[in-house]
Amino acid sequence: MDALRPRLPDHTGTDWWGGAPVVPWLTGDEAGSESGHWVGDHGVGRWSLDSLIGVGQKVAYPSIAAYLNTVYRTLTDGPADAMSPAVPGVVWGCLTWERHEAPLLDEALRHWAPVHQVTTTI
Repeated sequence: MDALRPRLPDHTGTDWWGGAPVVPWLTGDEAGSESGHWVGDHGVGRWSLDSLIGVGQKVAYPSIAAYLNTVYRTLTDGPADAMSPAVPGVVWGCLTWERHEAPLLDEALRHWAPVHQVTTTI
C-alpha cells in the first residue's frame, strides 16, 4: 500500500501524479516508497518523489515483458551492471540490487555477493 500512497489523492484532493496514466510498480525502498518503476500503457519507466511531474514521459522499457526479459538477461548472462549502476547480488539467500560504489546495505553488506563480477571501463 505504501507504494500506491503517492499515487492516490490526499485529503485535499490533490493528485501528486498529475493524473498520469501510470501506476507505481517495483519500489526498491524497504523503508518507504520514495522511488521505483511505474508501468502504464506506454511501458515501464522510473519515478521518485522529486520527479513525479515528469512521470509517464520517459519510457525505459516498452513493456513489462521487455523489463522482465532484461532482468532475466542481466541475471543469467550479465554483465552485472547491465541495467544500471545497481548490481544484482545475493545476501542471506535473497536477491537484491546494490550500488557497488555506494552501497546502502548496513550489517548485511559483508554477506552480500554479486551475481556476476562488476565490469569497469577506463
